[in-house]
Amino acid sequence: MAHLANLQRGARQTEMKIGLLQLLYANPFAGLQHEDPYNHLVKFYEIAGSLGTTLAEEEAVFKRMFPHS
Repeated sequence: MAHLANLQRGARQTEMKIGLLQLLYANPFAGLQHEDPYNHLVKFYEIAGSLGTTLAEEEAVFKRMFPHS
């Protein structure tokens, strides 16, 4: 139920398909010296942007997806 507390009142729920989550899991960021955090964020925003959400919904979607990346 903790995840429900983060939802904004009246916000539309965006469905995250399993394929998108698999893309996020395939490119995790661990903060290692050879990893580029900016490149990781670019990939993250590309994947998150493919959901077709409105600008108003983007922040909520990013918050839901980021723990998986």
